[in-house]
Amino acid sequence: MAGAFQPRAPDARPSPGGGFVGRLQPTPASLAGRIGALGVIFHTGSHKGLGLEAVFDQICETAQKILAETPEETLMIFENSAGQGGTIGSNFADLGRILKTIGSKRAKICLDTCHAFAAGYDLSNAAGVAVAMEELEREVGIENVAAVHCNDSKTPLGAGRDSYGLGFQVTGAHTDALARSPGSLSWAGIFNTEFWIDPRRGVCAVLLMQYLPFYDPAAITTLQGFEQRVYQGLAH
Repeated sequence: MAGAFQPRAPDARPSPGGGFVGRLQPTPASLAGRIGALGVIFHTGSHKGLGLEAVFDQICETAQKILAETPEETLMIFENSAGQGGTIGSNFADLGRILKTIGSKRAKICLDTCHAFAAGYDLSNAAGVAVAMEELEREVGIENVAAVHCNDSKTPLGAGRDSYGLGFQVTGAHTDALARSPGSLSWAGIFNTEFWIDPRRGVCAVLLMQYLPFYDPAAITTLQGFEQRVYQGLAH
């Protein structure tokens, strides 16, 4: 995760994005390029007590510059925050406004359910989920949700603190028959151990690895090969 946008002093020269451009460039030195990632998910940062309006233009101008300097296929994905301190993006209206001002189809959001709950969106029941999804559709647009971090929260509703319980990644839509189905739940450990549950095809798989660094290209290749063999086996 990258906290890409921090307010600058009035007399400081802008340095939009800092090292964030390197994270998006598809070069051997960049994580996104090395693992063939769709994009980079990051925390928007903090206004440091200045208020969103004081840094809003800086956020959008920096994002536009980064998008102009990075590959067309790479997404910039803003993750919603829990609302602690001066963090930006705890409500869908602010995120939607940022995306509309940036004006790029490559600017998306990641919905973190722990953060949303901590920010006051009651996702603990069907009625609360319906209200939250209606606001998300109205302010951001479901088509602009590129990823979901499906996490439990250790803190009460509206606590404004980022504290995870149990969490999984949810596989998005695709048509690859040799990969886990859309809607599968997965988790990766720091040493590249990975498990996933694919209810649609009756798969529960674990690949134990003790290998660093995290998401090293060799580990990714091993995981992809293992996953393909699992689903090739199901086809016979």
